Amino acid sequence: MTERAFVRQRPLVTCALCYGAGVLLGGLWLGFHWHLPVLGLVLASISAVLLRKQPGLHIVSSAATFLFLGVLLAGLAANPSLPPEGKFQIQGRVTGQAVRREKDGRITARLAQVSVLVDETEHKVPSAHWTYFPAKGAKMPLDGQTASFHGTLYHPAPQENPKGFDFRAYLLQKEIPIGVSGARDLTLSPAGQIRHESPWIRLRLALAERFDVLLNEQAPLAKALILGIREDLPEETTQAFRSAGVAHVLAVSGLHVSLLVMFLNFVLKKLNLSPRVLLLIFTLLLFGYCRLLDFSASIVRASLLTLIYLLGKALHRRVDPLTSLAAAFLLILLVRPLDLFSLGFQLSFLAVAGIILLGDQLHVLYQRRIRRFRPNKLRDWLATAYLTTLSASALTALPLTGAFHYFSLIGLMISPFAIAGVFGLMILYLGVLLISAFLMPLAQMLGWIAMVLTWFYEGAVAWVSRIPFAVLRLPGPAWWQILLVTLLIILLTRYVMIRMRWRVAAISAMVAALVILPMIPVASPVRYIQLSAGFADSAIILDGDKTLVIDTGSHGGDLSNFLLSEGRTVDALIITHLHADHVGGLEQLLDSGVVIREMMLPDGALDAQIAGNGLQLLQLAQNQGTKISFLGAGDEIALNKVRGRVLWPYQGKVYPGLAANLHSLVTLWDLDGVSLLNAGDISADYSRYLEARAQVLKVPHHGSRHDATLELIQKVRTELALITASETQPDRFQQALKRLLGEEARVLITGETGAITLTCEEGEVRVDSHLRGGIIHGL
Repeated sequence: MTERAFVRQRPLVTCALCYGAGVLLGGLWLGFHWHLPVLGLVLASISAVLLRKQPGLHIVSSAATFLFLGVLLAGLAANPSLPPEGKFQIQGRVTGQAVRREKDGRITARLAQVSVLVDETEHKVPSAHWTYFPAKGAKMPLDGQTASFHGTLYHPAPQENPKGFDFRAYLLQKEIPIGVSGARDLTLSPAGQIRHESPWIRLRLALAERFDVLLNEQAPLAKALILGIREDLPEETTQAFRSAGVAHVLAVSGLHVSLLVMFLNFVLKKLNLSPRVLLLIFTLLLFGYCRLLDFSASIVRASLLTLIYLLGKALHRRVDPLTSLAAAFLLILLVRPLDLFSLGFQLSFLAVAGIILLGDQLHVLYQRRIRRFRPNKLRDWLATAYLTTLSASALTALPLTGAFHYFSLIGLMISPFAIAGVFGLMILYLGVLLISAFLMPLAQMLGWIAMVLTWFYEGAVAWVSRIPFAVLRLPGPAWWQILLVTLLIILLTRYVMIRMRWRVAAISAMVAALVILPMIPVASPVRYIQLSAGFADSAIILDGDKTLVIDTGSHGGDLSNFLLSEGRTVDALIITHLHADHVGGLEQLLDSGVVIREMMLPDGALDAQIAGNGLQLLQLAQNQGTKISFLGAGDEIALNKVRGRVLWPYQGKVYPGLAANLHSLVTLWDLDGVSLLNAGDISADYSRYLEARAQVLKVPHHGSRHDATLELIQKVRTELALITASETQPDRFQQALKRLLGEEARVLITGETGAITLTCEEGEVRVDSHLRGGIIHGL
């Protein structure tokens, strides 16, 4: 290892990378065993001590120590010890601010110091996610109150569908291991408490109220930029910022801290304070701001980087940007290792890493090009702003595309101006807020100016968001694309000591692979995916470039995320009937931008008894250009290798006013030689008229004992049955399960297996469950 080697010059960066790799391994380790990383940690630590006089080997052993430490801490955090599930007496201390959902009034709060009484044995849990529907007129729980009630303790569900939401991981990143629902016999003590116990919450709410007074209807943007309160932002405003590619300015992050630090540094420089005094002032201010915003990872990261830089100046030491970033990375993940899996954390660090790794190179190239021109401050400012934006976007583009499935071209163009506008507005908001404490009339006058500028800023963003082709819809990147892009960016930095001709050759080869490989057609078998949606239905048929969806479930988040990540347009969406558990997810599909070319409903669907907003959703789809058609017995649907035939209902034979289930659409599919009967929610009174045999049966009505009759099961003679139901209420499908097992069918229940994928090819079928260890009954 030479003296110029990267690991020799920046050992902390090497250790941070190894620690991050360890956290990744520990967080993804299924069946985690703590004694293995402990053994590795002990051996690596001993090696680091014994080899301390051999610099190269010492760095390697130290890096190994951090690797095993990351595995251990992440593994323990991702696999906490949990009390059993069930209905128990629960007590906990409300911490933070509870939230009431506007749609249905549901209250969500966080409980700390939770005590669960199980068979007269008390289990202690550090925190819990609590949701319940309050009685009419009941007060919201306040920070500091002790809540005691009978509720249901559950273990949060992991990711149940491909590309779906991982509720368990989401809560674990917030250091919450369990969920609690319900609040029977709820008592809150002290009962007379009228305000939050935490002074930081009271301060945050007081500042929010002051913004409401000073800025009226323009206050939501100020509260989002300064206080991180985004709940009051109108949906159309949020969507406009997202479409314009500048949604990042709405979330308080390192950008906002950097802007505030720049302004404060400019002001404090006028006082000629020593570096040590500046360090003390910024430490107090940044700690207070982090506490006010509940120690958000991005705020903590930016604050740590600022303090490390100021510490270097106070000690008269040169601060290496990469080492500073590595120090902040380690400090945060040592305390909260699972933050590594948080998109906000990833974007925060990747943006700064991009600026460090590529920004200086681009800036050097720019300086070489403009030597022949006369100095121009405006030109140099714009160049620096755009090069910084481009550098940050280079590393954040892939995770953003993977999470949201779009890339904003217009965002690259306007981002510097959007950031400059945010900087000006933040200074104005803070000025108005500060002046209001001493001279309210002047503050109201400045508040009027702030309102006008905010209105203009939001209007400009909304106008930009309507520019055609401003946003590109992209599928989620494959693992090899992520790897190639990462290597490509590393090769473009000044930290790689490779001869230029070899570097150019490697970069050219990687670019060619990124362009050519996605263009090569790849044959793929037919896939039928039955999503896990609780007691709701949603399935996808993938046949080459054709996509067909059968029902959307009650919520379409996982469905839309899968379709967008695959880059799929829905050629046909079949809605078996207009009940919310089959059509409710249509709203999320449309809002997320999934293109639906045609929607097919059973004949007479509009004349049935419809509960909920099914008709409004149909109208919304029509307004977005979706064709609506109706199907009856005998109609056929053709894709590539897939053929479908409608068995029920008969056209023109449906009596109006009947329950929608009575004429739920029933379809028989030929999936490249594998037959599948999707029975929708057909009732027993009408399923007796079905005459069809199928290898696979999607059991009607979520395994209802009334509708999944023995007569139907014997008619179909199925080999494999799929029941779409939640495992939390097994009584609802137990009778159907017994009937199917009695007829020697294998049975999968989505609540136990997660999504079920049938891969069909020339009459052969392979069955895969998304959750590891999913049960196949009757096997």
